[in-house]
Amino acid sequence: MIRPGSTRRILTANWVSLSSESLGFNWPLLKLADGCQTKWRSNGILPMEAEINSRWAPYADVLPLLDALDTLGIPYGAVSNNVADYQRRKLDLAGLQRISVLVGTDTVGVPKPDPAIFHEGARQLGLEPAFTLYVGDNLVIDALGAASAGLPSVWLNRDGGIDEQRDGPQMTSLDELLGLLGE
Repeated sequence: MIRPGSTRRILTANWVSLSSESLGFNWPLLKLADGCQTKWRSNGILPMEAEINSRWAPYADVLPLLDALDTLGIPYGAVSNNVADYQRRKLDLAGLQRISVLVGTDTVGVPKPDPAIFHEGARQLGLEPAFTLYVGDNLVIDALGAASAGLPSVWLNRDGGIDEQRDGPQMTSLDELLGLLGE
């Protein structure tokens, strides 16, 4: 039996190692994978895709936070280790069309935790990195990556196991961030 979260941890660890500086970012491999996806769809190998797409939904704390940010006039966006078009589709299917700033790995040619992808997100928001709060659910790729790039960062640890050794802010829900905005 696979424990919850183990697949994500394994994929994250492999993504970081495969896209590390020692190997370089392998765009030909990604293009090959994209071609395989197209062939699999046309041959019916991915028949569950429509079902999967119908299940994309934001966490319950996302929309209240976006509403508050909109009310306060605070810009926001998304930085993803997916290619932008694929992530845009996921956001749209989840009802998050209002997230207009989106940076994917294909936007700058590198994945998180490379500083360039975080800097591009800040640039598209019209902000300096030092004044752009980055909230992410992966300690290494998001929170530490953003901090290394000069952005203040918060680790959104939805599993709830707060890491006392984490030198930086962490929360279990975006409601906590919403509470800070109200102060």
